Amino acid sequence: MKNIVQNSHLQTLKRGGFGPGSPESNRPVSSHGSDSSRRTSHVHLPSFFRFQILAVCLLFFTHAVRAQSWFTVDDFQYTAGRTAAVGGSWATGSSALCADAQGNIFVAGIGLAGSYPCHGLIMTSADQGTNWAVADEFSVEGLHCEFSAIGIGAAQNLYSSGLMGSNPPFTWIVRKSTDHGASWTTVMSDLNGFLITAPTSVAADNLGNVFVTATIGTTWIVRKTSDAGASWTTVDVVPNASPMAMVSTSAGVFVVGNNGIVRRSADAGVHWANVDSSTIAPVAICVDGSGNLFLGGTANIASTKGKPTTTHYWVIRKGTNGGTAWQTIATIPVSVNGGTPALYALGTDTLGNLYAAGSVSGAWVVQKSTNHGVSWTIVDNFQYGDNSTPTSFASDAAGNLFVGGRAADSTGTVHWLVRKHSAP
Repeated sequence: MKNIVQNSHLQTLKRGGFGPGSPESNRPVSSHGSDSSRRTSHVHLPSFFRFQILAVCLLFFTHAVRAQSWFTVDDFQYTAGRTAAVGGSWATGSSALCADAQGNIFVAGIGLAGSYPCHGLIMTSADQGTNWAVADEFSVEGLHCEFSAIGIGAAQNLYSSGLMGSNPPFTWIVRKSTDHGASWTTVMSDLNGFLITAPTSVAADNLGNVFVTATIGTTWIVRKTSDAGASWTTVDVVPNASPMAMVSTSAGVFVVGNNGIVRRSADAGVHWANVDSSTIAPVAICVDGSGNLFLGGTANIASTKGKPTTTHYWVIRKGTNGGTAWQTIATIPVSVNGGTPALYALGTDTLGNLYAAGSVSGAWVVQKSTNHGVSWTIVDNFQYGDNSTPTSFASDAAGNLFVGGRAADSTGTVHWLVRKHSAP
Protein backbone atom coordinates (compact mmCIF):
# COMPACT_ATOMS: atom_id res chain seq x y z
CA MET A 1 0.00 0.00 0.00
CA LYS A 2 1.38 3.40 -0.86
CA ASN A 3 2.08 5.93 1.83
CA ILE A 4 -0.90 7.94 2.93
CA VAL A 5 -0.44 11.67 3.24
CA GLN A 6 -2.73 13.01 5.96
CA ASN A 7 -2.68 16.72 6.63
CA SER A 8 -4.89 16.95 9.68
CA HIS A 9 -3.85 20.39 10.89
CA LEU A 10 -6.16 23.35 10.47
CA GLN A 11 -5.09 25.49 7.54
CA THR A 12 -7.13 28.66 7.80
CA LEU A 13 -8.42 30.02 4.51
CA LYS A 14 -9.85 33.47 5.00
CA ARG A 15 -12.81 34.48 2.95
CA GLY A 16 -13.56 37.99 1.86
CA GLY A 17 -16.51 39.34 3.82
CA PHE A 18 -18.98 42.09 3.19
CA GLY A 19 -17.95 45.39 4.70
CA PRO A 20 -19.89 48.62 4.93
CA GLY A 21 -18.76 51.57 2.90
CA SER A 22 -20.23 54.38 0.88
CA PRO A 23 -19.21 57.70 -0.62
CA GLU A 24 -19.41 60.48 1.92
CA SER A 25 -22.64 62.44 1.85
CA ASN A 26 -22.72 66.23 1.87
CA ARG A 27 -26.30 66.34 3.08
CA PRO A 28 -26.57 67.88 6.56
CA VAL A 29 -28.40 66.14 9.39
CA SER A 30 -31.62 68.06 10.02
CA SER A 31 -33.71 68.43 13.14
CA HIS A 32 -37.27 69.61 12.50
CA GLY A 33 -39.67 70.91 15.14
CA SER A 34 -43.40 70.24 15.08
CA ASP A 35 -44.13 73.87 14.21
CA SER A 36 -43.85 74.26 10.44
CA SER A 37 -42.92 77.91 10.83
CA ARG A 38 -40.05 77.04 13.12
CA ARG A 39 -36.69 77.65 11.54
CA THR A 40 -34.89 74.51 10.40
CA SER A 41 -31.57 74.07 12.17
CA HIS A 42 -28.69 72.17 10.57
CA VAL A 43 -26.18 70.22 12.59
CA HIS A 44 -22.94 69.89 10.67
CA LEU A 45 -20.93 66.87 11.76
CA PRO A 46 -17.32 66.34 10.82
CA SER A 47 -16.90 64.06 7.82
CA PHE A 48 -15.39 61.27 9.95
CA PHE A 49 -18.50 61.03 12.14
CA ARG A 50 -20.81 61.18 9.14
CA PHE A 51 -18.97 58.23 7.62
CA GLN A 52 -19.17 56.28 10.88
CA ILE A 53 -22.93 56.82 11.17
CA LEU A 54 -23.48 55.76 7.57
CA ALA A 55 -21.31 52.69 8.07
CA VAL A 56 -23.31 51.61 11.11
CA CYS A 57 -26.58 52.12 9.23
CA LEU A 58 -25.33 50.03 6.32
CA LEU A 59 -24.16 47.33 8.71
CA PHE A 60 -27.60 47.05 10.31
CA PHE A 61 -29.24 47.11 6.88
CA THR A 62 -26.98 44.33 5.62
CA HIS A 63 -27.71 42.25 8.73
CA ALA A 64 -31.47 42.72 8.27
CA VAL A 65 -31.33 41.70 4.60
CA ARG A 66 -29.22 38.65 5.38
CA ALA A 67 -31.56 37.57 8.15
CA GLN A 68 -34.32 37.29 5.55
CA SER A 69 -32.42 35.77 2.63
CA TRP A 70 -29.81 33.22 1.58
CA PHE A 71 -26.24 34.23 0.80
CA THR A 72 -23.00 32.49 -0.11
CA VAL A 73 -20.58 31.98 2.77
CA ASP A 74 -18.06 29.74 1.01
CA ASP A 75 -17.07 29.77 -2.66
CA PHE A 76 -14.02 27.54 -2.60
CA GLN A 77 -11.44 26.05 -4.92
CA TYR A 78 -8.64 24.06 -3.30
CA THR A 79 -6.43 25.19 -6.19
CA ALA A 80 -7.45 28.20 -8.27
CA GLY A 81 -9.01 27.12 -11.56
CA ARG A 82 -9.39 23.51 -10.44
CA THR A 83 -12.51 21.57 -9.50
CA ALA A 84 -13.76 21.44 -5.91
CA ALA A 85 -17.21 20.18 -4.90
CA VAL A 86 -19.22 19.55 -1.75
CA GLY A 87 -20.21 15.89 -1.61
CA GLY A 88 -17.53 14.62 -3.96
CA SER A 89 -18.12 13.40 -7.50
CA TRP A 90 -21.77 12.41 -7.13
CA ALA A 91 -24.56 14.97 -7.32
CA THR A 92 -27.07 12.71 -5.56
CA GLY A 93 -27.15 10.79 -2.35
CA SER A 94 -24.76 13.15 -0.58
CA SER A 95 -25.08 13.94 3.14
CA ALA A 96 -22.06 16.18 3.24
CA LEU A 97 -22.92 18.79 5.91
CA CYS A 98 -23.30 18.53 9.67
CA ALA A 99 -22.97 20.67 12.81
CA ASP A 100 -21.75 19.63 16.26
CA ALA A 101 -23.07 20.67 19.67
CA GLN A 102 -20.44 23.43 19.90
CA GLY A 103 -21.75 25.09 16.75
CA ASN A 104 -18.91 24.06 14.43
CA ILE A 105 -19.98 23.41 10.83
CA PHE A 106 -18.34 20.61 8.83
CA VAL A 107 -18.52 20.07 5.06
CA ALA A 108 -17.20 17.04 3.18
CA GLY A 109 -16.11 16.94 -0.44
CA ILE A 110 -13.38 16.82 -3.03
CA GLY A 111 -10.65 19.17 -4.24
CA LEU A 112 -8.27 18.97 -7.18
CA ALA A 113 -4.83 20.12 -6.03
CA GLY A 114 -3.36 20.79 -9.45
CA SER A 115 -3.45 17.76 -11.65
CA TYR A 116 -5.12 14.40 -11.07
CA PRO A 117 -5.64 12.84 -8.54
CA CYS A 118 -8.11 14.59 -6.24
CA HIS A 119 -7.93 15.05 -2.48
CA GLY A 120 -10.64 14.26 0.04
CA LEU A 121 -11.42 17.42 1.99
CA ILE A 122 -13.25 18.31 5.19
CA MET A 123 -13.82 22.05 5.68
CA THR A 124 -14.94 23.58 8.97
CA SER A 125 -16.22 26.90 10.28
CA ALA A 126 -16.26 27.84 13.96
CA ASP A 127 -18.02 31.18 13.47
CA GLN A 128 -21.28 30.27 11.71
CA GLY A 129 -19.79 30.31 8.23
CA THR A 130 -17.84 33.58 8.29
CA ASN A 131 -14.40 31.95 8.03
CA TRP A 132 -13.47 28.46 6.89
CA ALA A 133 -10.47 26.17 7.40
CA VAL A 134 -9.28 22.83 6.06
CA ALA A 135 -9.88 20.30 8.86
CA ASP A 136 -8.81 17.19 6.94
CA GLU A 137 -6.94 16.85 3.66
CA PHE A 138 -6.75 13.18 2.76
CA SER A 139 -4.60 12.02 -0.13
CA VAL A 140 -2.89 8.84 -1.25
CA GLU A 141 -0.07 9.13 -3.77
CA GLY A 142 -1.35 8.36 -7.24
CA LEU A 143 -4.94 7.64 -6.13
CA HIS A 144 -8.21 9.52 -6.39
CA CYS A 145 -9.62 10.39 -2.93
CA GLU A 146 -12.85 12.07 -1.90
CA PHE A 147 -15.45 12.34 0.86
CA SER A 148 -19.17 12.35 0.17
CA ALA A 149 -20.73 12.14 3.64
CA ILE A 150 -20.11 13.25 7.21
CA GLY A 151 -21.94 12.78 10.49
CA ILE A 152 -21.60 12.99 14.27
CA GLY A 153 -21.93 10.21 16.84
CA ALA A 154 -23.53 10.36 20.26
CA ALA A 155 -20.11 11.05 21.83
CA GLN A 156 -19.59 13.99 19.42
CA ASN A 157 -17.00 12.09 17.38
CA LEU A 158 -17.02 12.99 13.68
CA TYR A 159 -17.13 10.33 10.97
CA SER A 160 -16.48 11.02 7.28
CA SER A 161 -17.21 8.45 4.58
CA GLY A 162 -15.55 8.39 1.19
CA LEU A 163 -13.41 6.44 -1.24
CA MET A 164 -9.97 6.12 -2.76
CA GLY A 165 -8.52 4.32 -5.77
CA SER A 166 -7.20 4.68 -9.29
CA ASN A 167 -10.21 3.23 -11.12
CA PRO A 168 -13.72 2.23 -10.08
CA PRO A 169 -14.69 0.27 -8.13
CA PHE A 170 -12.87 2.16 -5.39
CA THR A 171 -11.99 1.32 -1.78
CA TRP A 172 -14.44 2.46 0.88
CA ILE A 173 -12.87 4.53 3.66
CA VAL A 174 -14.22 5.99 6.91
CA ARG A 175 -12.23 8.53 8.93
CA LYS A 176 -12.84 9.71 12.47
CA SER A 177 -12.07 12.78 14.58
CA THR A 178 -12.41 12.87 18.37
CA ASP A 179 -11.37 16.53 18.78
CA HIS A 180 -13.88 18.54 16.71
CA GLY A 181 -11.99 18.07 13.46
CA ALA A 182 -8.48 19.02 14.63
CA SER A 183 -7.05 15.57 13.84
CA TRP A 184 -8.29 12.51 11.94
CA THR A 185 -7.56 8.79 11.71
CA THR A 186 -8.75 6.15 9.24
CA VAL A 187 -10.99 3.63 11.02
CA MET A 188 -12.20 1.66 7.99
CA SER A 189 -10.24 1.12 4.77
CA ASP A 190 -9.21 -1.43 2.17
CA LEU A 191 -8.31 -3.86 4.96
CA ASN A 192 -12.03 -4.66 4.99
CA GLY A 193 -11.90 -5.66 1.31
CA PHE A 194 -14.75 -3.40 0.15
CA LEU A 195 -14.60 -2.19 -3.43
CA ILE A 196 -17.15 0.59 -3.60
CA THR A 197 -19.10 2.43 -6.25
CA ALA A 198 -20.55 5.26 -4.14
CA PRO A 199 -20.63 6.03 -0.39
CA THR A 200 -23.70 8.07 0.51
CA SER A 201 -24.47 8.76 4.17
CA VAL A 202 -23.51 8.64 7.85
CA ALA A 203 -25.95 8.48 10.77
CA ALA A 204 -25.76 7.68 14.48
CA ASP A 205 -28.22 6.66 17.17
CA ASN A 206 -28.22 7.72 20.82
CA LEU A 207 -26.82 4.32 21.92
CA GLY A 208 -23.40 4.98 20.38
CA ASN A 209 -23.91 3.06 17.15
CA VAL A 210 -22.73 4.67 13.90
CA PHE A 211 -24.03 3.58 10.49
CA VAL A 212 -22.61 4.19 7.00
CA THR A 213 -24.18 3.37 3.64
CA ALA A 214 -22.80 2.75 0.17
CA THR A 215 -23.41 1.02 -3.13
CA ILE A 216 -20.97 -1.79 -3.84
CA GLY A 217 -21.35 -2.80 -7.46
CA THR A 218 -25.14 -3.03 -7.71
CA THR A 219 -25.74 -3.86 -4.05
CA TRP A 220 -27.11 -1.75 -1.20
CA ILE A 221 -24.85 -2.00 1.86
CA VAL A 222 -25.28 -0.69 5.42
CA ARG A 223 -22.37 -1.10 7.85
CA LYS A 224 -22.27 -0.41 11.58
CA THR A 225 -19.80 0.17 14.39
CA SER A 226 -20.68 -0.12 18.07
CA ASP A 227 -17.19 0.57 19.39
CA ALA A 228 -16.36 4.01 17.98
CA GLY A 229 -14.95 2.66 14.72
CA ALA A 230 -12.66 -0.06 16.10
CA SER A 231 -14.65 -2.73 14.25
CA TRP A 232 -17.37 -2.74 11.58
CA THR A 233 -20.03 -5.25 10.57
CA THR A 234 -22.38 -5.39 7.59
CA VAL A 235 -25.96 -5.21 8.89
CA ASP A 236 -28.08 -4.83 5.74
CA VAL A 237 -27.71 -5.97 2.14
CA VAL A 238 -30.22 -5.36 -0.66
CA PRO A 239 -29.37 -6.56 -4.20
CA ASN A 240 -29.97 -4.41 -7.26
CA ALA A 241 -30.47 -1.23 -5.25
CA SER A 242 -28.56 1.79 -3.97
CA PRO A 243 -29.02 3.42 -0.55
CA MET A 244 -29.31 7.17 -1.14
CA ALA A 245 -29.84 8.72 2.30
CA MET A 246 -30.22 7.77 5.95
CA VAL A 247 -31.57 9.28 9.17
CA SER A 248 -31.63 8.10 12.78
CA THR A 249 -34.72 8.79 14.91
CA SER A 250 -36.23 7.63 18.19
CA ALA A 251 -38.24 5.10 16.14
CA GLY A 252 -35.15 3.60 14.52
CA VAL A 253 -32.73 4.03 11.63
CA PHE A 254 -34.26 4.66 8.19
CA VAL A 255 -32.56 4.25 4.81
CA VAL A 256 -34.12 5.28 1.49
CA GLY A 257 -33.09 3.82 -1.84
CA ASN A 258 -33.21 4.56 -5.53
CA ASN A 259 -35.66 1.69 -6.01
CA GLY A 260 -38.36 3.59 -4.10
CA ILE A 261 -38.14 1.65 -0.86
CA VAL A 262 -37.59 2.77 2.72
CA ARG A 263 -36.04 0.31 5.14
CA ARG A 264 -36.12 0.60 8.92
CA SER A 265 -34.27 -1.03 11.77
CA ALA A 266 -35.88 -0.55 15.18
CA ASP A 267 -33.20 -2.53 17.04
CA ALA A 268 -29.91 -0.77 16.25
CA GLY A 269 -29.38 -2.50 12.93
CA VAL A 270 -29.97 -6.11 13.98
CA HIS A 271 -33.14 -6.55 11.88
CA TRP A 272 -34.39 -4.57 8.88
CA ALA A 273 -37.75 -4.40 7.11
CA ASN A 274 -39.34 -2.44 4.28
CA VAL A 275 -41.74 0.20 5.60
CA ASP A 276 -42.49 2.04 2.34
CA SER A 277 -42.43 1.44 -1.36
CA SER A 278 -43.26 4.01 -4.03
CA THR A 279 -42.74 4.76 -7.70
CA ILE A 280 -40.51 7.76 -7.04
CA ALA A 281 -36.75 7.49 -6.65
CA PRO A 282 -36.10 9.10 -3.25
CA VAL A 283 -32.68 10.62 -2.63
CA ALA A 284 -33.23 12.49 0.65
CA ILE A 285 -34.81 11.92 4.07
CA CYS A 286 -35.16 13.97 7.25
CA VAL A 287 -37.11 14.04 10.52
CA ASP A 288 -38.81 16.95 12.29
CA GLY A 289 -39.06 17.69 16.00
CA SER A 290 -42.31 15.76 16.29
CA GLY A 291 -40.83 12.58 14.83
CA ASN A 292 -42.48 12.91 11.43
CA LEU A 293 -40.34 11.60 8.58
CA PHE A 294 -40.11 13.20 5.14
CA LEU A 295 -38.52 11.77 2.05
CA GLY A 296 -38.01 13.55 -1.25
CA GLY A 297 -37.39 12.59 -4.83
CA THR A 298 -38.29 13.40 -8.40
CA ALA A 299 -41.05 11.93 -10.55
CA ASN A 300 -42.23 12.37 -14.13
CA ILE A 301 -46.02 12.43 -14.23
CA ALA A 302 -47.73 12.03 -17.60
CA SER A 303 -51.06 13.64 -18.43
CA THR A 304 -53.51 11.88 -20.75
CA LYS A 305 -55.91 14.81 -21.05
CA GLY A 306 -55.77 16.47 -24.45
CA LYS A 307 -52.28 16.48 -25.89
CA PRO A 308 -50.10 14.06 -23.90
CA THR A 309 -47.60 15.92 -21.70
CA THR A 310 -45.12 14.97 -19.03
CA THR A 311 -44.53 17.23 -16.04
CA HIS A 312 -41.47 16.87 -13.85
CA TYR A 313 -42.20 17.13 -10.13
CA TRP A 314 -40.44 17.22 -6.82
CA VAL A 315 -42.34 14.68 -4.73
CA ILE A 316 -42.55 14.68 -0.92
CA ARG A 317 -43.75 11.70 1.10
CA LYS A 318 -44.46 11.78 4.83
CA GLY A 319 -44.00 8.96 7.31
CA THR A 320 -45.94 8.82 10.58
CA ASN A 321 -46.58 6.27 13.34
CA GLY A 322 -42.88 5.60 13.78
CA GLY A 323 -42.32 5.48 10.04
CA THR A 324 -44.75 2.64 9.42
CA ALA A 325 -47.41 4.67 7.56
CA TRP A 326 -46.48 6.74 4.48
CA GLN A 327 -48.33 8.93 2.03
CA THR A 328 -47.48 11.43 -0.70
CA ILE A 329 -48.28 14.90 0.60
CA ALA A 330 -46.92 17.12 -2.18
CA THR A 331 -46.12 16.97 -5.87
CA ILE A 332 -44.35 20.23 -6.66
CA PRO A 333 -44.07 21.35 -10.30
CA VAL A 334 -40.80 23.26 -10.10
CA SER A 335 -40.19 25.59 -13.04
CA VAL A 336 -37.18 27.90 -13.16
CA ASN A 337 -36.19 28.87 -16.69
CA GLY A 338 -38.05 25.77 -17.86
CA GLY A 339 -36.29 22.44 -17.75
CA THR A 340 -36.23 19.31 -15.62
CA PRO A 341 -36.06 19.64 -11.82
CA ALA A 342 -34.14 17.30 -9.51
CA LEU A 343 -34.49 17.23 -5.72
CA TYR A 344 -31.34 16.34 -3.74
CA ALA A 345 -31.65 17.39 -0.07
CA LEU A 346 -34.20 17.85 2.73
CA GLY A 347 -34.02 19.43 6.17
CA THR A 348 -35.89 21.25 8.91
CA ASP A 349 -35.32 24.33 11.04
CA THR A 350 -35.91 24.95 14.76
CA LEU A 351 -39.43 26.25 14.04
CA GLY A 352 -40.49 23.04 12.31
CA ASN A 353 -40.38 24.44 8.77
CA LEU A 354 -39.34 21.99 6.05
CA TYR A 355 -36.82 22.74 3.29
CA ALA A 356 -36.10 21.01 -0.02
CA ALA A 357 -33.08 21.80 -2.19
CA GLY A 358 -32.39 20.83 -5.76
CA SER A 359 -31.41 21.88 -9.24
CA VAL A 360 -33.68 23.21 -12.00
CA SER A 361 -32.21 24.05 -15.40
CA GLY A 362 -28.85 24.87 -13.85
CA ALA A 363 -30.35 26.99 -11.05
CA TRP A 364 -29.74 26.29 -7.36
CA VAL A 365 -33.25 26.19 -5.85
CA VAL A 366 -34.39 25.94 -2.22
CA GLN A 367 -38.07 25.64 -1.35
CA LYS A 368 -39.72 26.03 2.05
CA SER A 369 -42.90 24.63 3.58
CA THR A 370 -44.45 26.13 6.71
CA ASN A 371 -47.29 23.58 6.92
CA HIS A 372 -45.44 20.26 7.25
CA GLY A 373 -44.82 19.77 3.55
CA VAL A 374 -48.29 20.41 2.13
CA SER A 375 -47.45 23.59 0.20
CA TRP A 376 -44.12 25.06 -0.86
CA THR A 377 -42.56 28.41 -1.80
CA ILE A 378 -39.22 29.09 -3.49
CA VAL A 379 -37.00 30.96 -1.01
CA ASP A 380 -33.68 30.74 -2.87
CA ASN A 381 -33.21 30.83 -6.63
CA PHE A 382 -29.46 31.16 -7.04
CA GLN A 383 -27.93 31.62 -10.47
CA TYR A 384 -24.16 31.09 -10.22
CA GLY A 385 -23.08 30.05 -13.67
CA ASP A 386 -23.93 26.67 -15.08
CA ASN A 387 -25.13 23.44 -13.49
CA SER A 388 -25.61 24.73 -9.94
CA THR A 389 -26.45 21.74 -7.74
CA PRO A 390 -27.23 21.87 -4.02
CA THR A 391 -26.72 18.42 -2.52
CA SER A 392 -26.71 18.72 1.28
CA PHE A 393 -28.52 20.48 4.12
CA ALA A 394 -27.66 21.16 7.78
CA SER A 395 -28.69 23.43 10.63
CA ASP A 396 -26.63 24.48 13.65
CA ALA A 397 -27.53 24.94 17.32
CA ALA A 398 -28.14 28.66 16.76
CA GLY A 399 -30.78 27.98 14.11
CA ASN A 400 -28.70 28.96 11.07
CA LEU A 401 -29.37 26.94 7.92
CA PHE A 402 -26.70 25.77 5.47
CA VAL A 403 -27.00 24.24 2.00
CA GLY A 404 -23.90 22.92 0.26
CA GLY A 405 -23.20 21.81 -3.27
CA ARG A 406 -21.37 22.74 -6.43
CA ALA A 407 -21.64 25.06 -9.43
CA ALA A 408 -19.66 25.60 -12.61
CA ASP A 409 -18.40 29.06 -13.51
CA SER A 410 -18.26 30.54 -17.03
CA THR A 411 -15.11 28.54 -17.81
CA GLY A 412 -16.71 25.28 -16.75
CA THR A 413 -14.64 24.97 -13.56
CA VAL A 414 -16.62 23.53 -10.66
CA HIS A 415 -16.70 25.44 -7.36
CA TRP A 416 -17.39 24.17 -3.84
CA LEU A 417 -20.32 26.26 -2.54
CA VAL A 418 -22.05 26.73 0.81
CA ARG A 419 -25.00 29.09 1.20
CA LYS A 420 -26.55 30.18 4.47
CA HIS A 421 -29.79 31.51 5.88
CA SER A 422 -29.22 33.24 9.21
CA ALA A 423 -31.34 32.37 12.23
CA PRO A 424 -34.22 34.80 12.87
